Amino acid sequence: MMHSFKIPSSSELVDVLPFLARLALVDSQLVWRMLFALGLVIVSKAAGLMAPLYFKQAVDALSTTINPIPLATAAIAFHGLARAINSLAKESQAIIFTPVAQLAGRRISFYSLSHVLGLDLFFHLGRNTGSLSRMLERGARSISMIFRAVVFTFLPTFIELVAVCVILYRSFDWRISGIVVATFAAYFMWTVGLT
Repeated sequence: MMHSFKIPSSSELVDVLPFLARLALVDSQLVWRMLFALGLVIVSKAAGLMAPLYFKQAVDALSTTINPIPLATAAIAFHGLARAINSLAKESQAIIFTPVAQLAGRRISFYSLSHVLGLDLFFHLGRNTGSLSRMLERGARSISMIFRAVVFTFLPTFIELVAVCVILYRSFDWRISGIVVATFAAYFMWTVGLT
């Protein structure tokens, strides 16, 4: 069953993302997939951040403890476990999220084709059918790519940046966190400008 949705007023990401979320999350069975995929993002980032901390504990145990072998071995085991959890959660994200992205792409294709078919005759007489078909296909593919980028790139990067800044603030000083944020902001602006 297709629902009617308010089409975004612009192609800006701020307008398109809520529209995509509504399209993808109309079916209640896909809501759990989205939430589970977001949970896997958090688990992956948490395990990825814990792995170097366990490695640090292993090195510290080897340099400060009288009997370092059991403590260092446990820390290395936890380091390996954290790396395994990180990889497993990261790989599972795509499996869980693919039906959500595919459904959003199919619905965008449906609404786009419905819109094109509803246009007047003069529009269709002045257009090449093959190029119009390619535009519709690319649009559906790009919607899926944007959805994946936001959920699995932008959101995890932001979560990781906040977590790293908190760890650096607690371990060292607020200035170190400030340097990381400033470097990230400069890199982000350079990337946006270059793209």
